[in-house]
Amino acid sequence: MSGIAIDGFSFSFPVGFKFEGAVEECPEGASECPLADDSTHLVWRSGDLRFDYVLDPYGEVLPGQGWGDPITINGRPAFRKVMQDGGTRYLITNHHGGGDTAVVSIWKQPEQPMFWGTCRTEADCDVVLQTIASIAFRTVESQCRLFYPQEPEAWIPPPGYRSRPVPFPTPAAPGRDPDDARPPAPPPPPEPPPAGAAELCRKYVDVG
Repeated sequence: MSGIAIDGFSFSFPVGFKFEGAVEECPEGASECPLADDSTHLVWRSGDLRFDYVLDPYGEVLPGQGWGDPITINGRPAFRKVMQDGGTRYLITNHHGGGDTAVVSIWKQPEQPMFWGTCRTEADCDVVLQTIASIAFRTVESQCRLFYPQEPEAWIPPPGYRSRPVPFPTPAAPGRDPDDARPPAPPPPPEPPPAGAAELCRKYVDVG
């Protein structure tokens, strides 16, 4: 499968699914765009089959709760809607993963649509269902370990362990050009934990 991960959200397309990816902005009044006018989203297409992922919901996405009828996919909540053109849309919200996910328990984001697939044939709808069934969200524990990095545990040799000499010397690293000797730029600082995260994370990590 082709795995895709975006900011704590990941999924896989089934083997053999060919797509072209693009970042699109919904043009004002575009009837084929199911988002608010100035939202930005990722789109994957394969013929009549289309997947949408919301990047920046600047306005209310799918206003009026027009998400469809509640169903379950792989035991988790989703929505199904038959479109006016005869297609079927399967949609999940950011609460699809439940209370063990960071987006629900740590960031406490209000529920809103975030990913859906629109299909016209049974084969394409199977692709949508398989893709949604593969979805995973960043867990609370994983997010806590990003907020509060832990010192690695010291390695303790097992009883009777004897170190052995390295059979070959480690080759010297190639020299660097003085102009390239500048240290790399530091990574951006991690996003600070929201209020209440420390108390929640004590269950998983040492928060200091």
